[in-house]
This record gives sequence, C-alpha cells and structure tokens, in this order.
Amino acid sequence: KDASSGVGDSWIASSASSNQYRMGAEMANHCCNDRHCGKNQAAKRGGLTSGRKAQIYGFVVFGVLVATWLGGMAVMMVRSQADTAHTAILKTVDDYKNKVQPGLLKSVENFKKVGNSFGDLAKNDKKMRDSVKAASTAGVHNQPEAAALASLASAPLAPPGSILLDFGVQLSGLSSSQHDKFTVLVHPEWAPLGAARLIELVKQGFYSETRFFRVVPNFMVQWGISGDPATSAKWRSNTIKDDEVKTSNKRGTLTFATSGKDQRTTQIFINFKDNAFLDKMGFSPVGEVVAGMDVVDRIYSGYGEKPNQGRIQSEGTAYLQHNFPDLSYILSATVRAEGASAAGLSHA
Repeated sequence: KDASSGVGDSWIASSASSNQYRMGAEMANHCCNDRHCGKNQAAKRGGLTSGRKAQIYGFVVFGVLVATWLGGMAVMMVRSQADTAHTAILKTVDDYKNKVQPGLLKSVENFKKVGNSFGDLAKNDKKMRDSVKAASTAGVHNQPEAAALASLASAPLAPPGSILLDFGVQLSGLSSSQHDKFTVLVHPEWAPLGAARLIELVKQGFYSETRFFRVVPNFMVQWGISGDPATSAKWRSNTIKDDEVKTSNKRGTLTFATSGKDQRTTQIFINFKDNAFLDKMGFSPVGEVVAGMDVVDRIYSGYGEKPNQGRIQSEGTAYLQHNFPDLSYILSATVRAEGASAAGLSHA
C-alpha cells in the first residue's frame, strides 16, 4: 500500500508538471499570435511594410527618371526649333540686304532722276513764258520772234513723231459768231489704219463745214458726213479694215464710227465720258483731245439724235440748215504740228 501510494503520487506530480508545461506553451504561443495579429491589424489600419515602402520608392525614382528624360527631350526639340528659326531669320536678313535693299535704292535713284527731269521741264517752261512776257513788255510782241514764242507757249506740244489736228468750231449754228477750237493728238500706235484715214481726211479738207449731227449728253458727239452729197457718195464705199482695240474709249478719246466689221469710212465721235463697253464691240480709238475738251462739252446738244443720217447723205447741208439750224459745226480742220517736243499733254 505504501509503495503503491508513493507510485501514485509520483504520477500525479508528473502529470501536473506536464499540464503546467503545456499550458505555458499555449500561453506563449497565444502571446506570439497576439503580437503577430497586432502587426497584421496595424498593416490593415494603414501602416506600410518595409517591402511595400521599397516598392513605392522604386516607382518614385523611376517616375523622376522618366520625367527628367522627357524634359531633356523637350529642351532639345525647343532648341532645335529655335536654331531653325534663327537660321531662317538670318537668311531673310541676308536676302533683304543682298536682293531687296539694292533694288529699293535703285528705285529711289530712278525716282530722283524722274523728279529732276520734271523739274527741268518746269524750269524750261517758265523760262519760255518769261521770254514771251519780256518780248511783249519790250514792245516787240508783233515781231516774228515774239509771235513764234507766243505760239509755242500756248500750244499743247506732242511727243516726237506725233501729229496734232486743230478743229475750228462754231458752237451755235449760223446765227452765232461764237468760234472756238479743240486739238486732237493722233495715236497711230493705237490704231494705224484709223489714224492714217483720219489724217488723210483732214488734209483733204473733208471735215470743213460738217455738222455735229448726233450729240448724246453723257455719251458722245458724232460727225463726219459731208455736206456735199456727191462727196458723201464717193467715200461711202471707201471702207477700211478694223484696227485691234489697244486702248479704252475713255473721256476725250476720238474713235471712228462703224456699221459693222471692216466698215469704217469717215464718221468719227468723241467720248464725253469713259465708255469702256465700246471696247468689246471693236471700237478702236485713234486719238485724244489734248486741248479744248471744254469746247467739245459745249457743242450744241438740243437736237439729240433727231437728224436723219440717210437724208444728210442724200441732201447734205441744206437738209440740216433747214431743219436743225442750231447745230454746231466744224469751220476747219488742219494739221498743225508733226513731231514737236513733248510736254504737258492732258484733256479735261
């Protein structure tokens, strides 16, 4: 009994020690688990592990490197474009210095030369007029020299090789003594055939005593049918071919009338205003009024287009004097100057 009792106590003690050890291990393990859970809870609450931090740091460094590279590329592109622009500007400046500037300087010199030429013309004109005045003051106005100077001073001068035609006009019918004249500068370079015909007619005295039978205000004034029916018949079939239209029918230009293609004969008109629509119809100016356009403007227009051209052709001046006595008409037409020196040509 004693022996067995001792054996039993020893087993109990051993069991108790074993149980205590197991309980301590479980408590220690529990504590470890609690600490681990605490770390996990901390991570869940927003804390970062060292691995996560290292990963984020790597991303940041990579982003900085990429941004630096992109910035460098942008700087290189901007610098390249700036260099290109700078090169273009330098080229433009060189082109201006080498090409444009010399041309401008040359143009300025040419303008100076033209200005000097006009200045010389003005001086010469003043000297000429002063000479006329001096001759008149000295009492030699009627002498040949003074008369020649006066004629030259009052006459519109033409370019070399040109022809001036004087048309003496009676403005208000047979009952008036109101005489005046206008001057036409012929332009063969505009219409060679028409210019030759006009000069031919003037030299033959064809236009003397012819009436301005068609006067349309703000359009034109027309004449050129002979007062002698026999003369009209002679010229009616003497047509000339058309000239190419090289200049416009502006105010003051003189142009042949026509009834169709290549049908120009003797009738001519002066434009009261710019009539550019006539250009497309084949009306080619042959000259221009360079003096006395105010006289042309005062040609009697009261009858308009009433005179009948057929009756003028067949009955002549008698028909016009009886039915349209106030018509203005040409007293004489003459060639006054051929190849005078150039100066001051214009029509009002």
